[in-house]
Amino acid sequence: MAHQQQILRSCECPEHYYIYDDWPSRDVKIRVAPCMKQCMYCPASFRNASRLRLHLRSSVHEDRNIEIKKERAGVSRFKNSHPTPSDNINTILEDIKRLFDISCNGSDLCDLAKISSNVQAIWNSSTVSVPVLLPSSKCWVSHAPLQDELIEDTVQAIAGYSPSMSGSESTFRVNFQGEVDSSVKPSLAIAQLVKPRSDKATVYLTGLRLPTVDKLGFRCPDDLCTVVEPMEESNQQVNLTPRFSFVDLHIDYGADGISTPIGDCQKVWFMYPPTKKNLAAIANLEGQRHKLSRLSDTLEAGIVVQTTSDHALYIPAGCLHATFTLKGGYLIASDFTTSQSIKAIGAYIASGLASMLSPEAREDCYSLFKHCLHICLMHRQLIPAVEACISAASELAIWAASNQKWRADFQRLWKENMQLQQQVIADKLFECPCKQQNGDVAFLDHFFSDHLAFLNYTSEQRSRKRRRV
Repeated sequence: MAHQQQILRSCECPEHYYIYDDWPSRDVKIRVAPCMKQCMYCPASFRNASRLRLHLRSSVHEDRNIEIKKERAGVSRFKNSHPTPSDNINTILEDIKRLFDISCNGSDLCDLAKISSNVQAIWNSSTVSVPVLLPSSKCWVSHAPLQDELIEDTVQAIAGYSPSMSGSESTFRVNFQGEVDSSVKPSLAIAQLVKPRSDKATVYLTGLRLPTVDKLGFRCPDDLCTVVEPMEESNQQVNLTPRFSFVDLHIDYGADGISTPIGDCQKVWFMYPPTKKNLAAIANLEGQRHKLSRLSDTLEAGIVVQTTSDHALYIPAGCLHATFTLKGGYLIASDFTTSQSIKAIGAYIASGLASMLSPEAREDCYSLFKHCLHICLMHRQLIPAVEACISAASELAIWAASNQKWRADFQRLWKENMQLQQQVIADKLFECPCKQQNGDVAFLDHFFSDHLAFLNYTSEQRSRKRRRV
């Protein structure tokens, strides 16, 4: 029997809009999302997705050879595959404009599933790798938490919250209209999970520390090791984001990260590599709003990613990113670093962005750079370590001038690793990347005297440096 009739839209969700354009008519495995109530093949409609699944399994469509799998929306021809992002950038941009009233230039954007060699080269030259989608099921020692469990934890966190605590990195932050606003009641975020606000009055919470997540054991999935080896996992946080939540373009201090939505939560990510051009562009707008819409036609090598709870998204070090929440829920995130991350965090510091952070966040940023250096040297990655220190030398000197303990620790790292690095230098006839090394001067002598001279400041020199700053 031929099936030539038009495929009907089973739901009106913007995130599923594009999938009906090429929905197959037979010999397929179909994933029916909870929002789907209209049969794709006949006029029948139902109260919920469960009844639609029963209908599709019935004799009515028996000759189509359809297999139904209770998952989120998508189609696969009997292949085991994880959901992939939409390849229709224009549709995504139209949805963002309609739902969030934010216009973005899509001329230099590409889908994560279809990255050009040029875009990949730009990412690889500025950070660890391109973003990577991994199965979220591998992120949990036990299993993913239920949204109800996280709501209970959130209620407890809110009960102990005080607006005076909102400036600390150790507690969660209340965000209203995209900005931290401690005057807004955090309980509104829970209310908006049930009844979202589409009038730019969305309240969302960031930086929650929830015991259920700790108990179930969130971690980087083993599959990530095929791309990079994560080390020193830390700063595990949870964000509560109702539908219409929008987090403007930002950088997470230069740390690498892994994030996964929980439950029905769905997000669209706009991601850009930390190139000099991109870092300079966002630095020029630091402290201002509407960064994404104002910079989307300036930034290079942008990637668009859609994620559901099936996905764990690897966010490379220094990555600029903004997120749109299409379906409300929780996002679990954790930071880590790698032996290759120092290039990106060095560029972040060199751009001056670290100097614009709050005092507590700035201290975290420079501590992260120190940890990255230690990992880099331990893995004999001398060239990236040297290049990062040279690129960020002026900012490092300013920080060292007023942070004596950090300066001493930083100096100790280099000294403790000198014996190891001497062998690397001997093996490779090492020459300083700055190309200014005198042929009669050994590399390490040149490096310490020309690029790390700030490590040997006297008290008087440090005082003069602070006065100049």
